[in-house]
Amino acid sequence: APLKTLAQSLELPVYDTPPKSVGMKTWEVFHLHRVFTRPVPSPFLESSQNPNNILITASIGRILPTRILDYFAPTRRLNVHPSLLPEYRGPSPIQHAIADGRPETGVSVMSLVPYKCGIDSGEVWASAAVLVPPGVKFATLRDILADKGGELLVSTLRNMLAGTATAVAQDQEKATRAPLIYRTNAMVQWETWDANHVDSVYRAISHQFSIVTALPYAAPYSTLQLHELAVRSPPASLHPQLQQPGDAIFDRETKSLIIRCAGNSEISVTRVQQEMKREIMARDFWNAMRPERLENGVLKLTSLRPPVQE
Repeated sequence: APLKTLAQSLELPVYDTPPKSVGMKTWEVFHLHRVFTRPVPSPFLESSQNPNNILITASIGRILPTRILDYFAPTRRLNVHPSLLPEYRGPSPIQHAIADGRPETGVSVMSLVPYKCGIDSGEVWASAAVLVPPGVKFATLRDILADKGGELLVSTLRNMLAGTATAVAQDQEKATRAPLIYRTNAMVQWETWDANHVDSVYRAISHQFSIVTALPYAAPYSTLQLHELAVRSPPASLHPQLQQPGDAIFDRETKSLIIRCAGNSEISVTRVQQEMKREIMARDFWNAMRPERLENGVLKLTSLRPPVQE
């Protein structure tokens, strides 16, 4: 991590938090001090909350227990969150903003509050809007928001030092959630997802889970991951053989798999990967297709259904 590297170059004490969230329940800086004989940071030695000490987190991916927060004064626990709170509270705000096709998102500097008060529900010290570039992928937007968040944090800290910073309570009625991304989020629902939504989900979460659909034949090669996809335009040029969402055919001119989506739209896919096989060009996938698996030359893809929670 860049921050860790910088701290080490400045010979500052560095303590790693546990690799899994469950480890935070019992984590203490004192444990690492005994193991590595490093000096314990002053906030963890003082019996009262010193207003000169401050806790700052960004993309920590952990819920800090109240006993850690209590080392710091309530107005000295800051988190940089990549959304315009109260929108997209939770661990995946960037992914959900892209998947939802939002033209604008942003960053907020907020107060950390105990878990029982609600995730990302603390007062907001500052926020800044950021336009979402057309066609942006997760990694690019993440870096844009990281830069903006760094600038906003520095500005907030300077205002705190000057005594001009104020925190504003969030409007709870406008709060929306950005829950964790799971494999089920990558299952294309051809009947309801139009081409733009398929493309948005692909750009939002393909770094975590590949966009996937079902093939019309049995396991073990029954799923197909879709890579390097794009919205096919203009809509007036819909392929005449594709009549239903999920219908697919290979286009030799563009060397891509054309798939019909909801809303009279289509996507093109140039690389695919069958279950238990390597990623290949769409052309090679189509050339290996058995004719009996097609209906009038069309491959009938189907939507994978997330398992029902009992």
